Amino acid sequence: MQGNKGIRMISKLLMSTKRLCSSRRIVLIAVLMGMGLTLPSLGFGLLLDDYLHYTVLKGVSQGAELFESRWHIFNFVDTDSVHSQKLIDYGILPWWTSETLKLKFWRPVTVATHVLDYELWPDVPMLMHAQSILWYGLCIAMVGLVYRRLMGTTWVAGLAVLMYAMDDAHSIPAGWLANRNTLVAGAFGFAVLWAHDKWRKDGLNAYAVVAWLMLLMGLLAKEATLSVCAYLFAYALFLDKGRFVTRFMTLVPYGLIVVGWRVVYSGLGYGAIGSDTYVDPVHNPIIFAKAVFMRMPPMLFDQMLVSTSEPFMFLPPHLQWVHWGIGVVGCGVVGWVLWRKIGQDPMARFFAVGMVLALIPSCATFPSSRLLFFSGLGGLGLIALYLGRVMEEREGGKKVRAIWGKVFFLLHGLLAPFAYVGRMLLFAGLGLLMQNTIATAPLDIEGLEEKTVIGLNAPNIFYTSYIPLMRDAVGKSVPKDVRSFAPLNPLPVPIHLEREDEDTMVARPDGGYPWYLARSMDDPFAVGDVVTLPGLDIEVREVNEQGRPMVAAFHFAYSLDDERYVWLRFEGNVFLRWDMIGVGEKVRVHAGGMEAE
Repeated sequence: MQGNKGIRMISKLLMSTKRLCSSRRIVLIAVLMGMGLTLPSLGFGLLLDDYLHYTVLKGVSQGAELFESRWHIFNFVDTDSVHSQKLIDYGILPWWTSETLKLKFWRPVTVATHVLDYELWPDVPMLMHAQSILWYGLCIAMVGLVYRRLMGTTWVAGLAVLMYAMDDAHSIPAGWLANRNTLVAGAFGFAVLWAHDKWRKDGLNAYAVVAWLMLLMGLLAKEATLSVCAYLFAYALFLDKGRFVTRFMTLVPYGLIVVGWRVVYSGLGYGAIGSDTYVDPVHNPIIFAKAVFMRMPPMLFDQMLVSTSEPFMFLPPHLQWVHWGIGVVGCGVVGWVLWRKIGQDPMARFFAVGMVLALIPSCATFPSSRLLFFSGLGGLGLIALYLGRVMEEREGGKKVRAIWGKVFFLLHGLLAPFAYVGRMLLFAGLGLLMQNTIATAPLDIEGLEEKTVIGLNAPNIFYTSYIPLMRDAVGKSVPKDVRSFAPLNPLPVPIHLEREDEDTMVARPDGGYPWYLARSMDDPFAVGDVVTLPGLDIEVREVNEQGRPMVAAFHFAYSLDDERYVWLRFEGNVFLRWDMIGVGEKVRVHAGGMEAE
């Protein structure tokens, strides 16, 4: 009985939502709703990569030394650049970083928005977040215009834009300064679709030029703007009028812009090479195809149902296949439900094909709900059409159960604003937790500038690599360099340590050293390989079948007892100083403490 009462309540709320979405001001309401949900970000300050941008854009010493200019804040690693080796030597990049690694992205339009922040209000993060909120509002407005162009001024179009504004997948791009590139790309990308429809439907040729210009601006904001081409293709396939050849000839100018952009992009040395996390489709088309196969189902599941894709890259291979299978089954069921109800509608086909193809560029990196910015246009458009058909049949006198309609409305309507704020606060909370750990680390010691800070068992390498950037940003002294024994994991793992001799520590983290960010399986380690850093040689003692290091020996230039080293262990949520063990001693260090072995 309680279940039936809940279902009836959802039905009544859907009726009320229909009246709201029929308002002529629904786009404005959606804009205000999305911006309002993002207002808590005004108090977040700087988070994670924001500190990297801060040191570079404000010209703080570490950023000025490690990056070539303020216009290169997305040039993370460049095999042809001296600054990349500095990042590895200094410890900001992990010791297992491949010599062939390149993570270099050309985003001058987005960079210009950050430069504007640091020119006008360099020490007021609240105003930086305000700019991001305005960008998100502009994205929602453009999405609303697109829905209304395609579906008319109907309540279904209003529902679609309202769901888009509240989609929790958008909360991190909207609330994290370093992810503003997604908002900028979205604003220009959705403007492409709006202008294209004005050109094709109304015969206003001037809007073709607007669409071409918006595409170029979007590509210069973020590579993911390529996703808008998926909708242009679907538009020509299902919505455009005229002969088949004529419709597809309208796509040629967009293709020329993309090809021209990519030629210049590659010619300037941009792209992603040497990482299992970032896969460049031009440099590694076969590996990219495999990535699409594995990463697409979890992200489609995220788009249509519940966000679950974030853990994917941290799972062992057999659990990744389980996750993949859940995505395939879930998407298959949802696809069957939608096809039965709206599969013959050309608009539904446009949204479905556009959504799926729009996810292909997102598969160039690890699955994450924050990559659903462009696919959301199609996914939420589909759900709105489905709900519209359900309401139409019910109002026509048909007895319609449509339990899936209530599921969709519950997930993407009623629960969405809570999920939006919750996800944004969770992300900020994790970032602030790490920042607090670094801020309270016992490093306010004399002569830190001449010392090496070594983290033993931090949750991941970022807990040590961010130490110099975050301390530099607040005017504190920074170490000469940092080193980490920890792997790159979402949570801290126990690490087994043995002091082999006066200057050598052997480390064996549970599960070994996963390298998905800074190395690929095409570049495996072998037993006996040595990585040389300033003052440190790291010898690979044991590898697994993929060539990932399982045990490594850290040979330091001086005795491990030397005062030039500051040893930190992670316990609870804080860093503590660690007293060096004697030669031959073994310990197991973990977040709950440590014990002898």
